[in-house]
This record gives sequence, structure tokens and C-alpha cells, in this order.
Amino acid sequence: MSHRSWETAVHCLEAKIAPATAAQLRVAEAIGLPLAGSEPQMVAAAMLEDYLKPLIRGVPPQEATDRQVDFLAELGYAGIVEGVSANLASSWIDYHLTLLNITALSQMKFQRGDSVAMIRDCVDVSTGEILPDTRVWVISSIDRRGRVHFKGGGGRGAWPSQLYRMDD
Repeated sequence: MSHRSWETAVHCLEAKIAPATAAQLRVAEAIGLPLAGSEPQMVAAAMLEDYLKPLIRGVPPQEATDRQVDFLAELGYAGIVEGVSANLASSWIDYHLTLLNITALSQMKFQRGDSVAMIRDCVDVSTGEILPDTRVWVISSIDRRGRVHFKGGGGRGAWPSQLYRMDD
């Protein structure tokens, strides 16, 4: 589902990062997994999956990759990283990126018809030279995941935290 403006997308994203549900807390208590209750739903789900995986599948969860650990550090994650599973690292990455996108949407207040550009460089495929991405895009919609879609972009879009407004 797509939206004309940032408000509905922010509402959907805020629901995504809400604290663990009562059902998640009941299951965690029943299986002996200590949850504080303040963990985001997506993180609590990963913790439950990781706890149960050895019992159900007979194998431990896969450890996070160095790339995941480095990215978590770049995002400012201050939690325990050593020995964390790939599943849990992915959940924390998703959480932190969602926070960045909520902040960007709330500050920029993107609407259908706004002109935006990307905060990144692009590579000239013929020369390999790194050039600023100077294209200006017009927003056509914002989906429930917060992704901003462009008019005439052939499916192109970007995350709000990767954009800046051109008409300011």
C-alpha cells in the first residue's frame, strides 16, 4: 500500500518498532528466555527464534557476519555484539534503519510531488569515476515500509534517510 505523505508511513514504521508484545513475553517466560519487555517486537521475535532453533532444528543459530557487526557499530548499536546471531543482528539493523527513516520522514515531511535528490555518489560505468548523483526525482508515493518511490523512475526509489529535499 502506498501513501501520499509521510504521516501514514511513520505510523506504520512506529508500529514495527513497538516493544515486545504480551504474547511474545508470555512465550519467553514459558520457555525460560529472559526478555526485559522493552525489546522491539522484531528483536524479541529474533531472540525467541534463536532460543528455540536448537530445540526444534537441532542446530545453533548462525553467528553474525563481520559485516553485520561492523554495520551495527556504524549505526551506533551499543549492545552486546560478540556471539550475536545473524538473525538477531539483522533484527537490530532493521530496527536502527527504521529509526533513521522515521526521523528522516518526520523531519523532511515528504509529500507526493516533492523534488528530492539522493545523498550519495554514483559510479560512471564507462570510466569508473565516482561522481555526485545530481539527478532530481519527484516523489510519487511512500510505501508502508517508508520507502519513497519516484515518478518515472521505472521502479526507482530510496529510503528517506538517503534523500534531501530540493525545493527548500
